[in-house]
Amino acid sequence: MDIKQLRYFMEVSRQKSFRKAAETLYISQQGLSMSILRLESELSCKLFKRAAREGLILTEQGQFLYTHAEEINRHFEECEEYFEQNSMKEKTLFISSAFGIMPDSIGKLLFDFQLEHQNTLVSVKEYPDKNCEDAIDNDEVELGFSLGPISSKRFDSSFLFSRNYCFVVPSSHPFAAEKTASLDMLRQAPLIMVNEDFKMHHILMDSCRKRGVEPKIRFLAGEIASVHRLAQMNYGIGLSVERVALETGAPNICILPFEDPDLMWSAYIVKKRGRVLSAEAKAFWRHIVRHAEAQPETQT
Repeated sequence: MDIKQLRYFMEVSRQKSFRKAAETLYISQQGLSMSILRLESELSCKLFKRAAREGLILTEQGQFLYTHAEEINRHFEECEEYFEQNSMKEKTLFISSAFGIMPDSIGKLLFDFQLEHQNTLVSVKEYPDKNCEDAIDNDEVELGFSLGPISSKRFDSSFLFSRNYCFVVPSSHPFAAEKTASLDMLRQAPLIMVNEDFKMHHILMDSCRKRGVEPKIRFLAGEIASVHRLAQMNYGIGLSVERVALETGAPNICILPFEDPDLMWSAYIVKKRGRVLSAEAKAFWRHIVRHAEAQPETQT
């Protein structure tokens, strides 16, 4: 038994399918099946069984192994990071980020990583959503923090957190008395939002089309701060993100969150599909994903 076999075993268990696990691991399905068969032969037991609806599920022996495999893999990753870090000369890891993600919970994780990996300088540049992903696709950076939806054809990604979209209106606006936002509000009032370089723009427009709403767009901004300023001036109702609007703390502004699950601002860590990462990029990816999984998802 080796660590690669254990990781293959864990991925099959997570995906409940040899085909899906093979795609995730970038190996052939036949090669993956042979690896699991060898592992079962070494342990003299069956690790998986098929269920009608669930697909592949763990046997009792498989459940026992999975519990210990997680712990073994975690210790192995810690060893990898330790020796990678000690073998590194000072290097720079270039990362792109969509506007708004870094000031959220990611900034603290980046700071913690920098303390643990003092031989690696993490250099982050913020972009509108489209430019952030172009920088990853064009190999200008190794990793990025981008917003969903993420193209699985172009990128590998791991979900980090979600926040609610919201409308912002001045306290004097007729909608200020409302508790939540609705797309139907756009039938009565003009809209201020970010331009086409931001996924928020396309998500809202798609939702409006599905709802049969034709928003009267008064202003397309190049940054979210402009949306807040113009909404505060009662130029229209502004589309924002609840967490960002709360942190802005603008006076005389009311925040109306959407409760529609399709109108969410979802952050991911992203790399170019199939790209082999440097040691420092792999360590950073593991650090972010591990800490993100340990935190309860917030919807504010």
